[in-house]
Amino acid sequence: MGPKPRGRSKSKKSLVRRLAKPLPSRPRLVARRRRVKAVASNPLSALHAPTTRRAAKPSRPSIPLPRPAETLREPFAVPPSPARVASGLRPAPQRPAQREPFVIPTGYGDHRIVLMVKDPWWLYAYWELDPSQERQVRSRVVPDEIGGMQSILRVYHVTGRRFPEESANASFDIALSGLANNWYIQVDAPGHDFVVEIGLLTTRGRFLLLARSNRVTTPRIGPSELIDETLKAHLAGSLSSAGLVSTGPRR
Repeated sequence: MGPKPRGRSKSKKSLVRRLAKPLPSRPRLVARRRRVKAVASNPLSALHAPTTRRAAKPSRPSIPLPRPAETLREPFAVPPSPARVASGLRPAPQRPAQREPFVIPTGYGDHRIVLMVKDPWWLYAYWELDPSQERQVRSRVVPDEIGGMQSILRVYHVTGRRFPEESANASFDIALSGLANNWYIQVDAPGHDFVVEIGLLTTRGRFLLLARSNRVTTPRIGPSELIDETLKAHLAGSLSSAGLVSTGPRR
C-alpha cells in the first residue's frame, strides 16, 4: 500500500487538537452569550463593553463614533478641536458660568421727590437726593444756623392756586427722622390739591429748598356731581320708553 494522503492526517491532527483543548467554563459561556445578545440589541454598546482579551494597538488613530443624543446635552458645548478629534479624546464638559444674584440698588443717582395719592385722606411721598446738590445747599447756611438744622417735608394745600407763582392756601411741616427716603402724609382733605417740598429748616426759621414734588389731587368720597350729557340723554330715553317719565304736554 502506498503512503496515505497528507490531507487526511492534517484533519485528524486538527481534530485531536480541538478535542485536547479544554472547553471554557460555564460562567464564561454565559457571559459570552449575554455579550452577544447585548451587541445584537444595541450595536453601540460594543464600543464600551469590557473585553477579556487585550486589544491590539491600532496603526492609525481611531476617530470616535458620535455619541447618543442623551449624552450630548451639555450646556454651552464647544466643538472639539481637530487635534482632539484625531487623538480620540472626548471634549471635557464645560460648566455654565455662575451668575451673581441681582441686588436692588439703594439709589439711581436722581435728585427728586415724587408725591402719590393713597386714598382721600392719605398721601405718599418718596425721594432721592443727590449728595453733591445737598452739599451746595448746606454751604449757604450761616455757622449760627447749623446747630439746630433739620430735614423736613413741607406740605402745601394749593387747591385753586397756581403754585408756586401764587402762595398756597395753607402749609404744615413734618420733621424727618433718620435716613428716611419715603413718608406717609395724613391730609384728611378729599378732593383737594397738594404739593410737597423737601428741604432744610434752620434754627432761625429759614427754609432751604432741596426738591419740589409734582401736584396731586385726592379723590372724592362720594359720587361725582358731574354727569355726562350722553349718559343723561340715554337715561332720559330709557325712563320715557318705560313709561316712568312722560315727555308730552299735560292735560
